[in-house]
Amino acid sequence: MAENTKLKAEQILLKQKLQNLLELQNEHKQLQALLKSIPETNTHTSLALLLGIMPDPYLQQIVINKGKHADVFVGQAVIDAYGIVGQVIAVEPLKSRVMLITSHNSSVPVQDSRSGARSIAVGDGVNKLILQGVTNTTNIKVGDLMITSGLGKRYAYGYPVGKVIAIDHGGSQFSQVILQPAARLHRSRLMLLLWPAGKHQTQQQTVTSKTTNRDH
Repeated sequence: MAENTKLKAEQILLKQKLQNLLELQNEHKQLQALLKSIPETNTHTSLALLLGIMPDPYLQQIVINKGKHADVFVGQAVIDAYGIVGQVIAVEPLKSRVMLITSHNSSVPVQDSRSGARSIAVGDGVNKLILQGVTNTTNIKVGDLMITSGLGKRYAYGYPVGKVIAIDHGGSQFSQVILQPAARLHRSRLMLLLWPAGKHQTQQQTVTSKTTNRDH
């Protein structure tokens, strides 16, 4: 009986080690995909780790492990290996709160990568996006990929936002176009914070200047 108990304990321990190994392999794959998604521009990026999810599902917010000490700022864009995750809405010294693009309060200027048609993608408060002001004659089809248009200067041009999965023409002149977010909002653990070209350098110079003045 003692040997049986010992073997069962060892079996549980081995299963735990195997699970940890599988998690590490999955994280490694995420990291590789994330590194491939980094734009070949002067945009500064920084890796961020998911710390938690806000308990109220209607908020559509998450918490990441980067804050003021890493020069994170309100309004900053966050992506994963597959597309736009959302934007920073609150910053603390060591962590930040991010509003997902599926939030009712989120709006992302988008452009159809096939036809060039522009619109605004707003969150439905759950797990989808809806395009605003799309007429029945707008050249948008099911399967089209919507990317960031670069308008509004919140999100740089060209990042995947979502794929069109349904179009309801209804009885009016406007259509309801529904998108499936490109980012794996409820699965990704690793993300990237994006700084517009020159902004991160300016912030660092400001911090250095303040430190120098304080020392003097």
